[in-house]
Amino acid sequence: RAEGRDSIASKGSGGEPELPEKTCSVPPVPSIAHFKSVVRCAAGLLIDSLGRHFGCRRAHSSSTTRTPKTFAMYISVTGLVLKSIWQMPRFQYLTVCAFRDAKASVGNVRTSLLTRGNVYHTVTVWESKEEMRRFYVGDAHRQAMMATKEVASYVKIHGFDCKEMPSDDECLELWREGGRVVCGRPQERHGDSIVEKAKEINPLGVEGSNICHS
Repeated sequence: RAEGRDSIASKGSGGEPELPEKTCSVPPVPSIAHFKSVVRCAAGLLIDSLGRHFGCRRAHSSSTTRTPKTFAMYISVTGLVLKSIWQMPRFQYLTVCAFRDAKASVGNVRTSLLTRGNVYHTVTVWESKEEMRRFYVGDAHRQAMMATKEVASYVKIHGFDCKEMPSDDECLELWREGGRVVCGRPQERHGDSIVEKAKEINPLGVEGSNICHS
């Protein structure tokens, strides 16, 4: 056996054994720019996911964010109380669809989802009332409004013109003071007059719709 090993070792030049040549391809090392791009994409997806889960608002990119200060804007505020916690999944689905459509709509300046106690709010800022109306008659918002009477026990809306960008808290205070109930009974804890009677009025201000019954 020792002689066999010696004979193998003696092969090749210089007494070194000849080994078969091996070829291996080394994958290219990703560039730093590519790595940063992947990290930014993953972070964006995570922020969007958390924003949808907690009802938070993520700032728009510079290409879609507009904060006009020189002309009147139209602000629409909605407050909604769910009938029960079991309506939450359907409500979240409808809200996410409408929220995405609002952010992508022409004329949308800002879109927020807020929660105050058991009231779920949406605040949308538009360059004009006409652009807000175009969004409101879209499919996503129409489906959400058709489902209102099934998921909500109380809905109150308010719309107003404004020359300066209001904060979310300012919008909610104006909603509390000047909003009108379109679903359910007026509630004093939400700033309603107890003698006020809820009407069948849709967010476009047209009476006689079948959004919700008192």
